[in-house]
Amino acid sequence: MENQLKNTIRGIVSVTFCTLVSTGKAEEADIVIEIDSRVPSSILTASPFTHVISENDIESSGHLNLLDLLSGSGVLTITNAESGTTQSGTPDLRGFGERAAENTRVLLNGRTLNNPTLEAPNITAIPLSSIQRIEILNSSAGVLYGNGAVGGVINVITKPAQNLGPESVTASSSVGSFGAGSASIEISQSVDDQSQVTIVTNAETYDGYRDFEESTRSYGSISYSHSSGLSAWNMGFDQSRTDGYMSGKVIDAELRADRTTYREASVQDRRSTQQSLWLNYNQTLSDSIDFSVDLARRLSNQEGSYINGGSTVDQLLTTNTLNAKIVGQTKMSTTPIDYVYGWDHVSSDFFTTSYKTREQIINSIYTRNQISLSDSLITTVGARYAESDESLLFTSPSTKNSAYEIGIEKITKTGILSIRLDTNYRLATLDEKAAWPYTSDVDLSPQEGKSLELGWKSKSAQLGFFVAHNDNEIFFDPATFANTTVEKTRRSGVTGSLQFPLTPQAELKMRGALTNAKFGAGTYSGNTIPQVSRLTGSIEVVKHLGDLTKLHWNTRYQSAQYSQNDQANLNKKRNAYSTSNASFIRNVEFGDIRLSVVNIFDKKYDQNHFRASAGAGDLYRTVSNPRSLQLSISKQF
Repeated sequence: MENQLKNTIRGIVSVTFCTLVSTGKAEEADIVIEIDSRVPSSILTASPFTHVISENDIESSGHLNLLDLLSGSGVLTITNAESGTTQSGTPDLRGFGERAAENTRVLLNGRTLNNPTLEAPNITAIPLSSIQRIEILNSSAGVLYGNGAVGGVINVITKPAQNLGPESVTASSSVGSFGAGSASIEISQSVDDQSQVTIVTNAETYDGYRDFEESTRSYGSISYSHSSGLSAWNMGFDQSRTDGYMSGKVIDAELRADRTTYREASVQDRRSTQQSLWLNYNQTLSDSIDFSVDLARRLSNQEGSYINGGSTVDQLLTTNTLNAKIVGQTKMSTTPIDYVYGWDHVSSDFFTTSYKTREQIINSIYTRNQISLSDSLITTVGARYAESDESLLFTSPSTKNSAYEIGIEKITKTGILSIRLDTNYRLATLDEKAAWPYTSDVDLSPQEGKSLELGWKSKSAQLGFFVAHNDNEIFFDPATFANTTVEKTRRSGVTGSLQFPLTPQAELKMRGALTNAKFGAGTYSGNTIPQVSRLTGSIEVVKHLGDLTKLHWNTRYQSAQYSQNDQANLNKKRNAYSTSNASFIRNVEFGDIRLSVVNIFDKKYDQNHFRASAGAGDLYRTVSNPRSLQLSISKQF
C-alpha cells in the first residue's frame, strides 16, 4: 500500500511538472472541433479534457492502423485485443477493462459506432490516410452523448471532400513483415461548383506472426456533398469486410514454449461485414441559429465457426439512428448564451443463431447552455432525459434515465481553468441480459454514475483531475459465470499532455494518464478492477531533417494489470511494458516514402491475458507481435 501511494504521488508530480514547464504554441491552434460541445469551436477554447490527434500527427506517426495510433496517444489503453495485434480491440478511457466498449463512446464523423450488444465498435477498417483528425474527450459526457459515454468519447473525423481538392486522386500501397500488404485509393471529383463526389477504397492482407492469423480486410466508401447558400447536405455509403482467423488465447505454459502457437479450441474462422448508409443535412436559419439532422442505418453481420468443429458464430445486428439538433446564440437580458437542443433516436434489432430477435429503442432529448457571466467567466448547465423500451427473449422491460451537467470555466491570459460535475448512465446490452442457456432474461438495472472533474489548459499543456463513482456497474462475474452488477465502483486519476520545441527542427510531445479503478462494494470490495493499468504514457519526437525529410519516434508505456477474470486479485499483475516505434518519411518527386519500424527493441509483451476461473485458474495469454517493418509509398495525382 505504501509503495502504491508513493507511485501515485510520483505520477501526479511528474505530470504536473511536465505540464507547467512549457510555454510553446500548439500546432493544432486552428483546428475546429465539436466533441466537447456538439458546437463547432476552436481547440483553443475547448475544454482541458479534450485531446486531438491531428492530420500531421497521423502522417508522421508511422502507425499501421487506427488502434495502433490510439494506443500510442498515451491517454488510453486497448483492451480485449485477442488477435495478438491491434487489428482488433477496444479503446478504454478511464479504466473499464473488459467492459470498455460499453463505457467509451466511439463516433465516426459524429455518428455513433457503439452497439446495443457486446460487439465492440469497429474502427480498425478505416484507413489512416482518410482520417483528418481524432478528437478524444477524456471526460464523462452523459448530457451530450447519453448512453455509454461514461469514461469518455472518441470521434474519428475523415477528410472532407473540399480538403482533397476539386479533382484529386491519391494512391498508396505498403508491404511489411509477416505478409502484411495494403493498397488504397482516394478519389475526389467535382460534379459542379456546388457538388462533389468522394470515393475511398482500401484492401489489406496479413499472414500473421502466429499460427492461424491469416486475414484479409477491405473497406470502401462513396459520398456525395452539396452546398447551396444557407444549406448543405451530404450522403454516403460505406462497407468493411474482414475474412480470416482469430488465433485467440493460449495457455501460459504452451506460450512460453512457442510464442507462435495457438489453442485449437479458441481459433475461429470468422467473417465480419459491416455496412452503413447515412445522410446529413445542415440549414442556417438565421445569423445566430443553425439546424442539422443526421440519419443513418448500420448493419453488422458476424459469421464463422470454430476450427475444432464446435459451435458456430452467427449474429446479425441492425441499428438505425436519427439525431436532430439546433445550435445558436441568444441573450438573457444582456447575458450571452450559447445553446444546443437535440433529440436522439436509436432503434436496434439483434439476431443470434436460432434464437428470436431482440430489440431495443432509445429516445432522448437534451439541452446544454453556456452562459457568459463575464468576458472571462462562463458557466455550463445541461440535462438529458431518455426512455428505453426492449423486447428480450422472455420479457419487455422499459427504463427512464437522466443525466445532468454543471460547470464553470475561468479564462485567463495564460489558459482556461475548468471545474464540472457530470452524471451519466449505461444500459445493459441485449446479450448481457440473456441468461445461458437462454431459459430466462437477466434483470440488470441501468448503471448510473457521477464524476467531478477539474482541468487546466494553456496553448501547449493540459492537466486534468477526476473522481468518478458508479452505482450498479455492469460486469461479468466468473465466480457465478453470469453478468451482474456491483453496487459501487470508484475511479480517480489525472491526465496531462505537453508539447514544446526542442530545437527549431524538433518537437516533443508527452501525454500520460494515471488511473485508480476499484470495486467499492460487494464480494470484491477494495480490489482493483482487472485489465486496468494504473499508469500509461507516451513520448513523441518529430525531427525535421531538411525540408523534405522527417523522423518520428514514439515510445509508450503501460503499467501492469490484473488479468481478466481476476476480480479477487489473487494472482500477480502482468503486462507492464514499454515499446517504441520509429518512422522515416521522405518527400520525393513522385510522392511520399515511409519506412516504419514497429516494436523497434523487440519487446515481448501481451496484448491480452485472462484467468480461466475466478480463482487461481490457468493463465491464458495473447502475445504481441515482435519487431516488424513496413514500407509505404503514396502519390497524389
